[in-house]
Order: sequence, then C-alpha cells, then structure tokens
Amino acid sequence: MKCRACHRFARFVASSLVSTAVDQTMAFVLFQSLETLMGDVSYPRVLLATFIARVSAITLNYLINLRFVFVEDPCLREGEGAGGATAEVTAGGTALRDQRESLPRFLVLASTIMLLSSIGVYAAHVYMGVDESMAKLVVDFLLFFVNYTVQRTWVFVRPA
Repeated sequence: MKCRACHRFARFVASSLVSTAVDQTMAFVLFQSLETLMGDVSYPRVLLATFIARVSAITLNYLINLRFVFVEDPCLREGEGAGGATAEVTAGGTALRDQRESLPRFLVLASTIMLLSSIGVYAAHVYMGVDESMAKLVVDFLLFFVNYTVQRTWVFVRPA
C-alpha cells in the first residue's frame, strides 16, 4: 500500500512539474503581453492570462495523469491493465474511474483551481503589492496540495 502511494505521488509531482512549467511560462508571457491591451491592474487581464495558460496546462495534465499517474502501480499486480483504461480498473483494491467519469470531475476541479488561482494572484498583487508572477508561484504551490488530494480521492480513484 505504501509503495503504491509513494509511486503515485512521485508520478503526480512529475506530471505537475511539467504542467506547471507550461502554465507558468504561458502566464508570465501573457501577463506582460496583455498589459499593453488591458492596463496594469486589471482582474480581467489576470483572469484571461490565467485562463489561457491553465487550459493548455490542464489538457496536458489530464492526459499525463490519466495515462501515467492514476493507473495500476507497477509494484502491485492485483489490477488489470494500465494507461487510463476505458473500463473500471482495480489497482490495489481501489477502483479507478474511467475517462467518462474522471474527465468531467477533472474539469470541475480544474475550473475551481483556476478560479482560486486567479483570485489569489489578483488579491496578492492588488492588496499586498506582490508581483503577479511571484504571487502565481506561491498561490499555485499552495493549491497543488488541494489538487492532488481531490484528484486522488474524487477525480480518478473511487474508494473501494
């Protein structure tokens, strides 16, 4: 059990790092690019930059998590198949949700995290004077733990 949890979390961290690199890079570029069009302190600008960057990262993150993170752990041999099977898979006594179930849940979670991120970045920038890019790093780091917990307990894994 511990082996599965450690491997899954390590794969989640790797998936998140790749997705975060895409998200952060795109957001940083968009914060600057959109400033000339929308002004310096503008929640719509922060929301738009966050939305575009996050949608790109979300798409990549879902595919990685479906195929490599929330699948049968190699150290366990109880399950059948891997790689985001389309039928219910059992991994270590825990049922994994198929794509029909996991995708809508993932999108609800991603939308919620995106909204919380944009509000947090905007609030830190406007009310605390924190640079938007630094605020995004801090806010998204904190949301990382919420994201993992919800994906593990609600999006991909169905409690046995």
